[in-house]
Amino acid sequence: MMTNFVRNLAFKLLGAAVLAGLLNAQADPQNQKFKLQIHAVRPVVSSGSDVDIEIDLTNTSDGPLTFEFGHRGNVATGYRYDVRNDQGKMAPRVVHHDPLEPSEPPGSSGEGQIQAGQSIGEASRISDIFQFNRPGAYTIQVSRSVPWSPTIYSNKITVTILPKSDGAEPQ
Repeated sequence: MMTNFVRNLAFKLLGAAVLAGLLNAQADPQNQKFKLQIHAVRPVVSSGSDVDIEIDLTNTSDGPLTFEFGHRGNVATGYRYDVRNDQGKMAPRVVHHDPLEPSEPPGSSGEGQIQAGQSIGEASRISDIFQFNRPGAYTIQVSRSVPWSPTIYSNKITVTILPKSDGAEPQ
């Protein structure tokens, strides 16, 4: 009976120590091996227009890092996209209605290495996976998880969607 209590206590303490280490690594930029920076190609667009972002992944370690890179259609894979409307609610995802059509376009992927201090930029059309059909401000953040690092989060950006107009696209 006492042995089970001690074993459970030891596992809980070990779990807490591992979690604290991961949270510390995320909170301490000195421990991060890479960073993510995003920006909108066009920060103001009309409803129904494409919403494109650029993702810059920079190796901040002292050696080369290997990542899986790829695209499904126009969307860069390997990232988690968080898109919220001006009320803080998740933007709805694009729904594919035809059950015979694949829910995701075909894609490609492969490994790539980034040398210390180097960056790679990837384009991603997030309007292919999120609906931006309501006017307003949308906050976008990207994250990436790899087995050898805690989840890394990008900066947050805002894209403003204007009501659909019959005129030219905003510049």
